[in-house]
Amino acid sequence: MTTAKYVLSSRQINTMKRASLEKRVQDFHSESGNDVYTIQAALAVMIRNALSTEDFSFLAEELIRNIFLTSKAVHEIRLSCVYFRDYFDADQWKKVKNRLFASEAEFEQLTKSTELYIEKLRPRLISKARPTEKKTNMISYFKDGNGKRHSWSLSNVNPDITKEEHYALMSILGTLNIFHKDGVQRFAEPIYADFTVYEPSFDRRDEEAAAELMAKAGQLLPLDASLSAAVESNEAAIDTQIENATGEEDTIVAESAEIIDGPPSKTLSEEEAQALNDFYTAGFDSSSVTDEEREVIAFKAALDKRPMREIQLEMEKEKERERKKAEAADAPAKGKKNLTKKERKKLAQERADKIQRNKQNKRGILSQINKRGGKKRK
Repeated sequence: MTTAKYVLSSRQINTMKRASLEKRVQDFHSESGNDVYTIQAALAVMIRNALSTEDFSFLAEELIRNIFLTSKAVHEIRLSCVYFRDYFDADQWKKVKNRLFASEAEFEQLTKSTELYIEKLRPRLISKARPTEKKTNMISYFKDGNGKRHSWSLSNVNPDITKEEHYALMSILGTLNIFHKDGVQRFAEPIYADFTVYEPSFDRRDEEAAAELMAKAGQLLPLDASLSAAVESNEAAIDTQIENATGEEDTIVAESAEIIDGPPSKTLSEEEAQALNDFYTAGFDSSSVTDEEREVIAFKAALDKRPMREIQLEMEKEKERERKKAEAADAPAKGKKNLTKKERKKLAQERADKIQRNKQNKRGILSQINKRGGKKRK
């Protein structure tokens, strides 16, 4: 059994640069011949374009147009054509409708609801680049086909969008059936999404900025000279740890950091790279989490500039709180049993009688107070 050379997953669609992604889509289709998957992937790219600061509009335009004009398989997802209407001129669009629908009336009847849904979104789906002054990322949460929650992150987004438009875009993603994990649909239902805006500070990766930062009078010296000797004595142990490391965690963190921050302006030295790896992966055991969880942890670690173990502990605490909350909701009240209808009615009557007695007692006490007060005044 041969393995496909070109993969077109959600990860590739949402992290690759335009030129590389366009080539990947074309290579994937050339190798697989899967028209349906390619169209749905192209729609996922349109959703990224609607959110992104970069230009992903009309990606692989000629290929998409050719599929709709010639493919038989595209009849399986013929309603998807409304998203790609702007890919065609008037004559081509007429041919697409004639191929996929029995009549103009059928086309209008079947696509009217979708057309209304995406009417306000269409300009975003085909927009060009929409850069922002401040770097912004998005993290969103979905339920999968089994009702379990998972996250999906996207870097370099433009937050100039209404809540209704944002939800609509995430809902379109939920109509795609090409993204699965272990046979379970990934984006079944959107739950919520947030934007994170970043305020830049110093950055020594820029040579000019580094020179300006370092051009200050004086020089800091180690508070304890013996530290240098201690560091040198540990070099052999550190080298051994580097040789024995799997490299899996730092690869994921490095990918996440590049997605978030973009490629560094200069290549890190071996010492800098090792220091960065040690910071992120200290105390983190990759075997204790799934591949998906490790990617999320790595992304959040790079996002927050915090160790992966720290992020993992927070996620475990959150899971534990959700588990206890669910158990509390499902479990009956402590010390109580389920009452029959007759018992509930009797209990309600007893409570009502008690309230009535309390009211009568209160009125009696007030009456006695008033009488005593009246006698004193006389």
